[in-house]
Amino acid sequence: MQQRFLWLAGVLACLIGIVTLVPARFVYHVAAPPELSLADISGTVWSGRAEHASVAGVYLRDLHWRTRPLSLLTGKLTADVSAEPVSGFIEGRFSVSAGGKLGISDLTASIGLAALAEALQMGRVDGSANLQIVRLELEEGLPTTAVGRVEVANLLVADIHRQAPLGGYRADFFTEDTGVTASVEDTDGVFDVAGRFDIGADRSYRFIAKLSAKAAADESLTRQLRFLGTPDDNGQYELRLEGQL
Repeated sequence: MQQRFLWLAGVLACLIGIVTLVPARFVYHVAAPPELSLADISGTVWSGRAEHASVAGVYLRDLHWRTRPLSLLTGKLTADVSAEPVSGFIEGRFSVSAGGKLGISDLTASIGLAALAEALQMGRVDGSANLQIVRLELEEGLPTTAVGRVEVANLLVADIHRQAPLGGYRADFFTEDTGVTASVEDTDGVFDVAGRFDIGADRSYRFIAKLSAKAAADESLTRQLRFLGTPDDNGQYELRLEGQL
């Protein structure tokens, strides 16, 4: 039994060694998903670099990765990754399981909202987003687990207000039995916001918030709130957004 175990461990060690020495350029051309585009690739699957990259429409430069070979024993391919978007940085650990589940952990990032908005077709949005993701898991693009925080600063939404930013807002993500949830509030925004964002297992999403204009909001923003209906006794309006991912 012991000899059989040692033989199996030796075979696995050889396989891991072979896989990690495969040129990254070869693997990219054979197995890259359509959402990933790399250029000027160097190194191996174990440790490599791409001078230019596009991930789901977001441009990155100086993309580095270093694979953790022993993660293959758990049925996952895990790598520590760093890259530079147009403005900011991204550093974190990414994993892909045999079933196609994507995992992200220990992620810190700062990225311009304009780049994200263009990739997600969100319209004319600008500002910056700072991310601290403890753990995020996605299955077929659907978040099934999320623990972390996203902070937006100097938010500018041209369709709402072109003259000045709307300020800063924060979302804290956590996981419940029904799906992924986030509590949303303002930090230094022109709106006083307290809301909740939910993503269900059926790909439905719902954002419900109470908001009111602060003294820093100009008259045009205050007028736009009236389109949300009648305020409650505290002068707050209800914002409700629902749909399907």
